[in-house]
Amino acid sequence: LLDQPNLKTFRLISHQYLNVDKISKLMLKFKKIEYLTLSILNIDFKTISNIGLIGKNLKVIDISYPQNIIEDVCLFILSKSCPKLVSVNFNGTEITNNGVFYLTQNCKHIEKISIAGTYITDISFIYLSFYYPNLQFLEAAFNNITRIGIYNLLLRCKKLKYLNILNNVFSIKYLDEIYKKVKNNTI
Repeated sequence: LLDQPNLKTFRLISHQYLNVDKISKLMLKFKKIEYLTLSILNIDFKTISNIGLIGKNLKVIDISYPQNIIEDVCLFILSKSCPKLVSVNFNGTEITNNGVFYLTQNCKHIEKISIAGTYITDISFIYLSFYYPNLQFLEAAFNNITRIGIYNLLLRCKKLKYLNILNNVFSIKYLDEIYKKVKNNTI
């Protein structure tokens, strides 16, 4: 396996020849990693734990669409071990409101979050709106979000530049009304 202790960026996407043990061991090689992508891979709790061991400098992490279950306890470990995170992608994982809460409590500099196809609800949007007023990017399609979560998010996250809430439970008419209020600063 690679022996690159000074490596800052590593991207591994859908690699069929690396098993979970090799990926887990590989993580321990990257002592100074800042940008890490492990997407569409067979990763497990041990891999997450190893990322936690080397994650003190990690700024960006993408663990989207894993082949194993990645749930709230994994986000708890990562958020405790990687306080410098500014961007996270957990699309297609088993993350719930608890995982988002852990993130908000431990990673104070988040500006970009991708949590599409997870198990979050309006509560996560409320957490995000209170703890991340500087949030700029949120991908949360295919979740159970209603107008309550959207309202709270738009009320407090004034720097939001990108919001993907495709296929959630609300009407386009409601979004149009909220957009007009935000635009006119009457919200």
